[in-house]
Amino acid sequence: MINSTQQVLSWRWNVPNVITLVRVVLAFVIFWLLMQGEAADFRLAGILLIIGWATDWLDGMVARRLEQSTLGGAVFDLVADRLLMTPVLIMSVIVGVWQRTAGFMPVRGNWFAAVSRWNCCRARQLTSVRRSMCPL
Repeated sequence: MINSTQQVLSWRWNVPNVITLVRVVLAFVIFWLLMQGEAADFRLAGILLIIGWATDWLDGMVARRLEQSTLGGAVFDLVADRLLMTPVLIMSVIVGVWQRTAGFMPVRGNWFAAVSRWNCCRARQLTSVRRSMCPL
């Protein structure tokens, strides 16, 4: 018997999960549009990305209102978010969407690399200190 505080990872076809599925389909369409490289395709991809963000809000609101929240739906929502954002960001950098905004970056070139390197070294040091304080 399952305790009432435990949730079971289950999948149901309900309205919030269908909205999330639409977001997954939008992710592939946006990715394809960015690969085309035309200005009109970029505009359409931007519009679809805004629609995708709106569906992220919408599926959560609908799930709460209709009391159709499930652990499977929550996991599917996280996967859909990653599928929507990660390829879109990678493709937009690859096709050069952000080249025109490079002048707005407050941190430039080698200085940014040095700060990133320092941050990675600091993270390693903290990890080693934590391991020494709490050995397994």
